[in-house]
Amino acid sequence: MNRRTIALLFVAAALCHASVFAADSPAPQASGDFVIASAPYDDGDHITILYNRKSGASWFLLQNQWNKIKETSAVPAGNYQVVLTSSGQPEQTSWFGFRIDTNTGTTWRIKDRVWIAMDFVDE
Repeated sequence: MNRRTIALLFVAAALCHASVFAADSPAPQASGDFVIASAPYDDGDHITILYNRKSGASWFLLQNQWNKIKETSAVPAGNYQVVLTSSGQPEQTSWFGFRIDTNTGTTWRIKDRVWIAMDFVDE
């Protein structure tokens, strides 16, 4: 499998995992611009991200403070969704985070507290 296929399968698995998790504890429908996404990992810890659905701006929660997640380039206005999931492998990165502009399909992943754009590669 090429990198694009693996990346798309991973994002699809994360979205499915989030759907299953959401079915266990349904979240209220967001009516404003800001949404909180959270997922458990590592023995009860949680990763929690606050994000703006229209601008894509986002912050992670650390010790009762919202810390900005940096961008590698300007992010256009859009319709954003953030998905968080546990890796299920404590010896590696314990969680994964993805952001998608649902209008365009543009996708990012979090690495070292920075949103990294995911490229589409033609085969």
